[in-house]
Parts: sequence; structure tokens; C-alpha cells
Amino acid sequence: MRQIARDVARMLVILPFEAEFYARHGVKAVYVGNPLADGFRTLPSPSHLPSPSPSPSPSASPSPSHLASTSTSTPRADLRRALRLEPSHPVLALLPGSRRQEVLRLWPALLAAARVLRDRIPDLQLAVPVAPTVRREWLPADLPVTFVDGRAPDVLAAADAAVVASGTATLEAALAQVPTVVVYRLSWLSWIVGRLLVRVPFVSLVNLLAGRRLVPELLQRDCTGGRIAESAAPLLTAGEARDAQLEGMRQIRAGLAPAGSPGAARRAAQEVSELLGDDP
Repeated sequence: MRQIARDVARMLVILPFEAEFYARHGVKAVYVGNPLADGFRTLPSPSHLPSPSPSPSPSASPSPSHLASTSTSTPRADLRRALRLEPSHPVLALLPGSRRQEVLRLWPALLAAARVLRDRIPDLQLAVPVAPTVRREWLPADLPVTFVDGRAPDVLAAADAAVVASGTATLEAALAQVPTVVVYRLSWLSWIVGRLLVRVPFVSLVNLLAGRRLVPELLQRDCTGGRIAESAAPLLTAGEARDAQLEGMRQIRAGLAPAGSPGAARRAAQEVSELLGDDP
């Protein structure tokens, strides 16, 4: 870090906490904005967010009327049709990662959670964007799943909630305003080494940006089908858990790309121009 402080005239970063970190170590760092957040600048808060549904009778079993639902005549409904999903039925997005080992470690738990949730919500639809680096044989399924080649942003936009492997996709889910459960598993050796070397209160970008536990993080032994289902179920219904996440996600989006501020590329160019202009 001392070498960076000595050799770097100005550090341009795309996450606010990075600027704070470098500043504490004597590095002049400037948050220029976030390119991913820039893509959401023109999007309003999602109109598809559910309003509270009428309370079911005590004897009623879960049904679509008690879940986040979508009108069949909205852009979101059209997106669901394009993804081969039923517009009026709830959708859970499953994002198991993009690398072989993380997919193999996470997919069985995601599938187990999906079974539990579909037992509770029979018309729940499961959508999985398959990264170009992922082979379909890594994702065996014994229940109905809609696999989509790529198109993770579209799958998230179509979903009522998501279970997402820790990584950039968690930020993408937050920017898309999709209530999320974050999951991850490493080998135990990698986990122990990582915890020794990296001391942060959270692993997901969403919680790091929020500065608090906004979304559940189910890691290592906590990453089980039962725990994932338990955490995801409240996000598929209109209620306090869902609303709290959405409010926090709106704050994250507004903080990363404040209204009226220049985009990340323009701000970075301004900083470079200013720095070069200051040179003798």
C-alpha cells in the first residue's frame, strides 16, 4: 500500500468504499461512479413491485394471489413471455455462478431449496441464466427449470426474487431491485485462508455498499437447501422482509449513480484531464 501511495497520483475507483479504504492509507482516490449502475439511470423504480395483497384466511394454503404477481399486459410480462415463462406466475431466479467449482458446489443446494419452495408454491417458476462458461451438464434438474443462455439481466428483471452466488451478480440484482439471497461455498481450506487474509464484515457487494446486513448471506455450512428456502420464501410475498430489501436497494442505486451526476466514463475522463492539466 505504501508503494501505491508513492507511485499513484490518483486512483479512480468504481465503488465508494474503495475510495474510503485507499484514503485511509494515504492514497488519493476518487469515486468516479459505477458503470453497472449507469445502465440503470434511466430506469424508474420497478412498477412491478407488489402492493400488499389481501390477507388470506387462516386456513388458506399459499397460492398465486398471495405472491408477487405481474399483470399480463406489462413490459415485464412481455419479457417473461420472451423467456418462455408464464407472465402471471411468480418467478425465482437462480444464479449459481460462472465457474465450474462454484456451480458444482452451489447447484445442489439451490435445487434443494427450489424443491422446498415449489412444495409451498406449486406454480413457482424457476429461471436460470446459464453463463457462457457453464456447461449444461453441470446443472442437472429433476423439476421444471427454465434455462436461458446468458441474459442474466433479463432473467433478473423478470424475477420476483433471486438466489445469487456471491459476486458482481449480487450488485446487478440490487440495481435491478430484485430481493436476493446471497450464497457461496468454497473448499474449507480456501475458506480458512480467505478469512485469515481478508477481514470484512460481509462478502456480498450489496451488504458492503449498504454497510449492514441488507440481504441474507448463506455461506459454507449455512448454504443448505432448507436455509436458502427459509430465507427466500418471505421475499416472494409482499411484506416487511421484501419491502426492507427493496428500500435498501433503492438507496444503493441512488448512491452509486446520483441523479444529475455524470456517468462513470465521463467522470473518469474529467479526472484524467484534470490530472494531466495539472502537470507542469
